[in-house]
Amino acid sequence: MSRGRRMVFPEQPKEWPPVIEIVVPTLAYEDVGNVLAEGLAALGMPSRLTPRPSGADAVIVLGPHWLDESGWALLPGTAILYNLDPLGPHALTLSPQTVGSFARHRVWDYSCRNGAYWRRQGMTAVTRVPIGYAPSLRRASIVHAGEDGEDLDVLFYGSLSPRRVALIERMRNDGLQIVVRTALWGQERDRLVARAKVIVHCHYTDGPAVFEMARMAYLLANQKAVVAEVGPLTEIDDDMRPGVLGVPYPAIPAAARWLLSHQAERRALGRRAFSLIARRPESAILARVFGGTLPFPEAPLRSS
Repeated sequence: MSRGRRMVFPEQPKEWPPVIEIVVPTLAYEDVGNVLAEGLAALGMPSRLTPRPSGADAVIVLGPHWLDESGWALLPGTAILYNLDPLGPHALTLSPQTVGSFARHRVWDYSCRNGAYWRRQGMTAVTRVPIGYAPSLRRASIVHAGEDGEDLDVLFYGSLSPRRVALIERMRNDGLQIVVRTALWGQERDRLVARAKVIVHCHYTDGPAVFEMARMAYLLANQKAVVAEVGPLTEIDDDMRPGVLGVPYPAIPAAARWLLSHQAERRALGRRAFSLIARRPESAILARVFGGTLPFPEAPLRSS
């Protein structure tokens, strides 16, 4: 071998299919991350969940607006950004810099209504990807809790706003026993949800809103009776509408009281909720989105 001549090794094959990195920057999206992973696995696409990007080539980011600057810098140009929040003046408003970052990638959105927001930003190629069902959403401890295990009347969990606080106070003034938690995840969430006869949910603010499937998929899959705010300005998929007792904001306390006093109807609502969400498997949603093609090329380019 001559001095100074470099040895040339044959190029090692890339991992194929690639392990898709599902970035879950907040616990609020953990259910969706697990559902997405199961849907991908059913299509023969392995994945792993991680709280922040690692520089991988195949990446799907849930709620990208949670990323900091260093996180954005690690995303390849082929990354898929999956928005799971309502957008607009009555909801989440993205900064121009964040919109620009979205525009350099493929974008998924769980909401039809958000499409108008993206079009106002000059983005017309956003793909609507609703949240589907996967068995990971089910908890035997909840499904089989039974009437004896349900010793709490009403449960509300989520971030508080003046509008939500006003509803909670009204329900308490009406004599309803309601348990409130602002940060409820993991096994503690499973325990409280199993114990609750009724779960109530209302929008964070007034104005147009989107039914929060990122939160509701777990409740529907576990056959819980949900009273949800569904008003004239609420976007909710037709196939999910019968899975909750949807009423306008002022009627939520009365609807919760009615379900508490009608056990058979409450049980029937839970069973219907599960049957409806089980009809939209995540794997089928992803198969339609991918259209028979692979979501990531073998040699993606890094974004600037």
